[in-house]
Amino acid sequence: MCSDVTVDELDVHNSVISAEKFVYSFLSDGWSELRYLDVSIDGIPNVIRGLDDSGAQICLIRADVITVMNLPRIGKVILRDFLGNSHEAEVVTLQMKLANADTFVPVVCAVCNKLSNDLLLGSDVVNRLNRMWLSDSRKCR
Repeated sequence: MCSDVTVDELDVHNSVISAEKFVYSFLSDGWSELRYLDVSIDGIPNVIRGLDDSGAQICLIRADVITVMNLPRIGKVILRDFLGNSHEAEVVTLQMKLANADTFVPVVCAVCNKLSNDLLLGSDVVNRLNRMWLSDSRKCR
């Protein structure tokens, strides 16, 4: 043991290291990495960055992303956020594909005014977009 360091200083140092390890362990054990994908929507010139949301029951798109499209509304849904608050949203069908795919697929989305991302996609829709991209890739061979 170092002669110029007291036991109290070592205890404090070890406590700090333990706390840092605990925080790192907490974050790595409890948080998942967010996964994004680049999506093209028929009628929108730029690529949209979508979040793969494994817990989503319906896809969500922010209203300002599709305002220029003047899409027909096919219905309404009540959405509940993670705090339990209810929000009414109109529902549209969009034609989407992965940005580097050829074929569009229809995707039903709720339109939200307040959304942290441009687009939230349920994992089943992400899988369908990936399958279409694979199918397109095989046609090119």
